Amino acid sequence: MRVLPEYSVVDHHDDAPIVLAGGPRRLKGTVRLHNPGEARVVVRDARLCGLPAARTRSAATGDKETDAPSIAPDLAVSIPAILAPGQHSFVPVRASIDPHTPPGSYRASLQVGAHRYPVELHVTEHVQLDVQPAEIVVENQPGKRVTKTAVFTNAGNVPLVIGNLGPIALDDELIVCRTLRGTLRDADETVTLPQQWFNAWLRQGKKHFEEMGLLWVDVEGAPIELASGHSIAVELRVRVPDTLDPRTRYSAVGFLYDESIRFLIAPTGLEKATRRGK
Repeated sequence: MRVLPEYSVVDHHDDAPIVLAGGPRRLKGTVRLHNPGEARVVVRDARLCGLPAARTRSAATGDKETDAPSIAPDLAVSIPAILAPGQHSFVPVRASIDPHTPPGSYRASLQVGAHRYPVELHVTEHVQLDVQPAEIVVENQPGKRVTKTAVFTNAGNVPLVIGNLGPIALDDELIVCRTLRGTLRDADETVTLPQQWFNAWLRQGKKHFEEMGLLWVDVEGAPIELASGHSIAVELRVRVPDTLDPRTRYSAVGFLYDESIRFLIAPTGLEKATRRGK
């Protein structure tokens, strides 16, 4: 194990601190190194000290902050460099701190060998909402209202407000096939020109589009404030359009912040047999 010399090899002082900026998990910066000695110096590891600790809250709604240590444990970082005598070098440094550290500027220090150097952390906003399950399955029963439970997690570093999703457009995964079949079924021998075929296609497409309608999704208790680092089980009230074909499978995607909430409207089969067995 190589031992660093007693003299300083980091060219930063109080009036020129090391600056790291970015989201909590992706802080980036550059360290200036200088070897003033007459022997080669190998620098490998350092430690970030005095890092901020994310504040915790007592409930998912963030009503009260609990007592939490203001300083997090030291963090090992890598600044590999081989410095010849008199050499200057700029070495990139990356750090990942508590993901729920609120946006803001913080002071810390970088320890290299026996020396410490000032560090400024500029933590930026990071929005990340995670929703489970990844796909919410709703039975295709036209006109029915159902309640589904989903777990919302605020994995970012700022509070989020969960509101209603409202109307969501539906997609029929076989709409192209259905439109083509409908066009061929309704067209007769008088339809000969390309424009006539195109108009027939548009009529069928509009018909299926109007049948799909909109999936309505409301959040029970909305708006809900979700503090950073917390999860909450949310009741989703879903209304299936009464114009849907119960034999067809539909999909929909609702958007909240950076998350896509997927819905699958799945047929359950017909209640009565379509053909009597022998």
